[in-house]
Amino acid sequence: MMFERRYAARLRLVRHPAAPGLTGDDAAASGRQQPAAATERSAPTLRRSQRFRRLAKRALCLATYAAVLMREGVSWSVPATFITALPVSQDQVVVRFTSFPELSMDDPTTLNRELGKVEFPTTLLYGATSTLALALEPEQEFSFVSENTAAGRLSRSASGFADTLFFARYTLVDIDWPRNTLRLAPLAGAYLPTGYYNKSDFLGRLPSYMQSGSGSVDPFFGLTAAWYNPLYGFSWDATYRYNPPASSGFRLGDEARTDGSLEWRVWPWTLPATYVPNELWGELETNLIWDSRSQVGQASDLSTGGLTWVWWIGLQYPTIYWELGAEVGVPVVQNLYGHGRLGKTILFVIFYEYYVATPSWR
Repeated sequence: MMFERRYAARLRLVRHPAAPGLTGDDAAASGRQQPAAATERSAPTLRRSQRFRRLAKRALCLATYAAVLMREGVSWSVPATFITALPVSQDQVVVRFTSFPELSMDDPTTLNRELGKVEFPTTLLYGATSTLALALEPEQEFSFVSENTAAGRLSRSASGFADTLFFARYTLVDIDWPRNTLRLAPLAGAYLPTGYYNKSDFLGRLPSYMQSGSGSVDPFFGLTAAWYNPLYGFSWDATYRYNPPASSGFRLGDEARTDGSLEWRVWPWTLPATYVPNELWGELETNLIWDSRSQVGQASDLSTGGLTWVWWIGLQYPTIYWELGAEVGVPVVQNLYGHGRLGKTILFVIFYEYYVATPSWR
């Protein structure tokens, strides 16, 4: 509105230029005219001024928009194999659909087991405030194993919900400097017992790697950190899941893990100055996971627990409104407790997430 008023005032000055000693308003009121040459000299000056103002307004809008995007990280790559460090803006919901297929085919026993398993978590992450984020992640699992038995080669399968994760994350450290941002945030929550831990089939109780739950409410807590700039990003977390005994006397082993993610922009290497483009990012991730032995009654299950270290590499395609990514993972360390344990051979992750703005409740 201010710009339109100034523009109208300039037009009045062109049509009724001020005579010496008169202001623009006085000249307009008097109706006195200047020579045509003066008017011809004023028109190009007005057009140049008008063009400059339009360009300045556009540049300011683009700069502000780009600053908001960089501040909130909506066009950056994000971790694929862990959700604790996912960025979210205030009054925004991140909706992520993920698939974790894995194959285990290197059985050291005569059973010659071949296991296929797919996990389908759905992540909902809400930015309640600029520092508080709330996450809910229900999950479904499907597993299928083929093994040798006395009656020949048989197949067993299981499907259903796994335990549901809920946590709150609070940003304690929030440091921004030109083209960089650093966050440090603790989190706490729990796994809710929506999965199964004692599922059976015609051969009896299914093995532990085909069970999907603990049977108890499991406290979950940890710490996350993230650093991003327009070319690189790093995310990290360290979490612990404590599993108390279930009502049946079964106790799933506790889990401690740490995850890291390094992202780098592959294309475009140089960002355009006039708009925010779609981008292609490379990503290298790692998961180091330790599980303690489970217990049945007062006895430890010697075929559970151990240390696993997995490395992942993949690509992600983030846009302003959604993001798509895929990675492949290979275990480099599988120190599993007991004898004849079936280790993982290869893992995959594919995810799609999009961003929804919500009304402010404040």
